[in-house]
Amino acid sequence: MKWYQNYVILMLFFLFSPLITNAEGNYVYWVSYFTVPIEKVVPKIQAESLSPKEVLINFADAMANKYKVNKKPFITTLDCESGFKNIQSRVLKKGGPNEREDSWGIAQINLPSHPSITRAQALDPYWSIEWAAQKFKINPRIWTCARRLGYATVNE
Repeated sequence: MKWYQNYVILMLFFLFSPLITNAEGNYVYWVSYFTVPIEKVVPKIQAESLSPKEVLINFADAMANKYKVNKKPFITTLDCESGFKNIQSRVLKKGGPNEREDSWGIAQINLPSHPSITRAQALDPYWSIEWAAQKFKINPRIWTCARRLGYATVNE
């Protein structure tokens, strides 16, 4: 093998594998004989994966766009209601499931008020966020947080 063939193979290796991991586990680009941290080339948000909450906020943003709902009040209301956690309501209520209000999921859907919705649907984060966007467009007053935050008439 001639000397330049090794050089070509080495250059092809660096050309087709520009991302490597350094000792700290950060992605870096090979540039000649030195490395540049990826954050200097690509914004940090694109270099790292999103948290589960950020994924749900992005989905809520997309649903707000789809149903023409004011984003800030909608997302703030969901964050106030559940913190974008798929939980049962924190409001205590005697006789309710687990002695708490019968509201579930990211959108805190109150099952007695919406008997056609199952607990499984309420606990499906994507289904419940889309349902909430549709309802928020019509009547944001159904959420306590929307009323407390002054968003009860945001879509009128």
